[in-house]
Amino acid sequence: MYLRGEGLDSDAITAARYYEEAVNAGFIPAHFNLGRLYEVGRGVPTDLAKAAELYSRAVEGGDADAMMNLGIMYVNGRGVSQDQERGYKLIESAAHLGVEGAEECLSRLQDHGIGRPV
Repeated sequence: MYLRGEGLDSDAITAARYYEEAVNAGFIPAHFNLGRLYEVGRGVPTDLAKAAELYSRAVEGGDADAMMNLGIMYVNGRGVSQDQERGYKLIESAAHLGVEGAEECLSRLQDHGIGRPV
């Protein structure tokens, strides 16, 4: 609500604070949302390592969007040590779960010699 300004003024700092509280309470979707804020530096300072850590926890909870984002981070070595195979597998899992754009991402990676055809 705060992040998108739904019925309220948009306030990324307040949204980040609420996501942090939800993360501390173990709410898996909040890990993804807060990770995204850290990745882009919205409401919090940009911190790619923190984003990757939060995405990793979300992946452990089965969050498909986190699989996609973390996979891209691994492929590019952003916030984590580059591991293209691990990144490919995460994006592949996201594709199997129906994440929009994941199949196209896999095709692009394959065009660059990363991974294998699905």
